[in-house]
Amino acid sequence: MVNNDTADAFSLNLTTAQVIPLGIFCFFMTIFGLVGNGTVLYSSVRYNSIRLDKISLIFVKNLAAADILYTIFTIFPNFITFSARRWVLGKVWCFMSAQLSFIPGLVNISIVLCITLYRLVLVVSPFHITRCYTARIIAGGFWVIAIIFTLVSAIVFKATSDFNQDNGTCISSLYDDPSAKNVVTVFNMIFVILPMVLITLTNVTLCVIAFRHSRSQRIVVDKRKSRRNKGLVMICLLSGMFVASWLPYIIYNLIKVKTSAVSQELDILSFHCIFFSSFGNPILYSLTNKRFGEYVMRLVLDVMYCNTESPSRQRLPTIRMGSHAADRQFSSSQLPRSPMLR
Repeated sequence: MVNNDTADAFSLNLTTAQVIPLGIFCFFMTIFGLVGNGTVLYSSVRYNSIRLDKISLIFVKNLAAADILYTIFTIFPNFITFSARRWVLGKVWCFMSAQLSFIPGLVNISIVLCITLYRLVLVVSPFHITRCYTARIIAGGFWVIAIIFTLVSAIVFKATSDFNQDNGTCISSLYDDPSAKNVVTVFNMIFVILPMVLITLTNVTLCVIAFRHSRSQRIVVDKRKSRRNKGLVMICLLSGMFVASWLPYIIYNLIKVKTSAVSQELDILSFHCIFFSSFGNPILYSLTNKRFGEYVMRLVLDVMYCNTESPSRQRLPTIRMGSHAADRQFSSSQLPRSPMLR
């Protein structure tokens, strides 16, 4: 149940000038988070529209699923709250939003770390072989760990939820429980700060390797080698955006540990910056992956012009171990076309 029992406890402590831009921001984050990541899951599962090796694609699918859950449990309730100027979803949903947000958040961080580490393994050891079932076990293990941690912490510390009037979201009472302070600190160190450091160091290493490789090969212009680097560019941008979106939250928590007098603006900024990681991934896939970008464009045109036809759509081959031979054999012209492009 929720600790707040009075009606005023569910009202926002924000001005109209703050609520309107935050509501617009959360609206677009919700649309992009659900539609964008839903398109990633649907197109990659059914049509293999994302040009990545099988292992990276498994991690990308789990990342998209985690972003969808985070959008449902956190971003969408924020949009409703800012639109109504108070929490109107009830005590049960407030409790669920506060507790279940741990699961996609933990999975998101872990999956991004796995993608960057796997890309580093491919760069350092190109002939390394990783089985698909191993990647599925690793990804599934993160989901299990996140669920177990959420359930155990809620039961052991009898976690409830409180509505934060300063940023419009429900948070778990674990953050304010003195008995759970050490557990929360260890959790943040292991599952937030440490992965962030590893992601940053891994991406710096990848960028250095890519820079040295490009310098050694800049005399010879090879389009195929250029295309091999696109996967690396996408992973670096993906991780870079993830680090940039979570960095204000980490800084906010470090400041909050030293002093309780934290400005409301920093609270709002640190919390809502995390949303960029959920909605921005599909945009990066579109910008760095031509095949997926064309699929999205044709899907948008089909929706705009009410295309009700169901053409036979061919499932494109999944690329293995970073090879782009499949793209040379199956061009993007074989993707389903909109009537406007036929």
